[in-house]
Amino acid sequence: MSADEWHEDPLEIQRSVPVTIMRGGTSKGVFIEEQYLPPAGALRDRILLSLMGSPNPMQIDGLGGTHSSTSKVMVVVPSSEPGVDLGYWFAQIGVDQAVVDASGNCGNLTTAVAPFAIENKIIDVADGEATIRMKNLNTGIVIESIVKVRQGHAQVRGDVAVSGVPGTGAPIHTKYLDPAGGVLGKALPTGARADRIAVGDVAYQVSILDVTHPVVFAESSGFGLDLHSVNTNALNRQPDLLAAIERLRGTCAVRLGTAESAERAAAESSTIPNIVLLQPSDEPGADILALAVSMGKFHHALPVTVSLCMAAAADIAGTLVHGLVPGKERGALRIKHPKGTIEVSAEVQDAGAAPIVKSVSIVRTARKLLSGTAYYEDNSDS
Repeated sequence: MSADEWHEDPLEIQRSVPVTIMRGGTSKGVFIEEQYLPPAGALRDRILLSLMGSPNPMQIDGLGGTHSSTSKVMVVVPSSEPGVDLGYWFAQIGVDQAVVDASGNCGNLTTAVAPFAIENKIIDVADGEATIRMKNLNTGIVIESIVKVRQGHAQVRGDVAVSGVPGTGAPIHTKYLDPAGGVLGKALPTGARADRIAVGDVAYQVSILDVTHPVVFAESSGFGLDLHSVNTNALNRQPDLLAAIERLRGTCAVRLGTAESAERAAAESSTIPNIVLLQPSDEPGADILALAVSMGKFHHALPVTVSLCMAAAADIAGTLVHGLVPGKERGALRIKHPKGTIEVSAEVQDAGAAPIVKSVSIVRTARKLLSGTAYYEDNSDS
């Protein structure tokens, strides 16, 4: 069925669309070729919500997995732009809220875009090590993805381990080119490397950066948390703590102009900015400790876009991240999160008033879990 036919048969109870479920890094999502969907807008949003089973905390009537990291959709299209092989839209689907947020990107699922395109013959690649240039259409950022291909398929087996994912897999290297300001226009959207944000009678020292995605960095001590041993399930049962963090995030969203008020930020700007709590590391093999919040809940691991933003911030003097990693070598950053450690890299020039982020990169794994037909309901015409 073509995208032009989605409005036909208003009495049909169920409609269908070809989908693939892919794991990328520590996320899992539904991948759809754009040709099988209507244009971006209210109808597409209703389809995606129905496909994922949202809004419902268990997503029992759809394909979602009840967590922000498993309630994601990638819409992929071949590119006609010179020097770009693929385009893709990312949508973060609310679990218990009817939210389709297409304002940013998912770094974990970006890892799976090229393998999805190879498996679905959207692009033709030769065996060996293929370099595929992709454009995230949410932010306009171009990403180079290096995938090992064997007999026309993206290679799955390998020795790369990803904390939070069982076993090992083939390496997939993604490098984000000129990744600053894709959402808010510049790496330092407030113009400052550090800001003092007042929330009621409490003031927080934060750094806000937009590198692959807008992120607010704050110290965990401001919320009474020690990140050496974190149980995210237990923390997610502390509504007062979550509310306090959301008030800071919402206040920053107002500062950035993405929400009218801190109270409305969860509805108006659910993922911009993300917020990450940090703590200096005294552990071998980790430069810094981090705990992220995603869609109002503590994240079980650490979003890749957040990790990449941290890598850039660590090499920008005056930011909170830079101050918490004294003596770290430029370029690489090892971050301890609740599921293990993630290593990211950045290439930053910080010689003038405004830093220049040339690239950020990471190595992850991905694989196809299922291909088939998904069914959804759209009763808007009945």
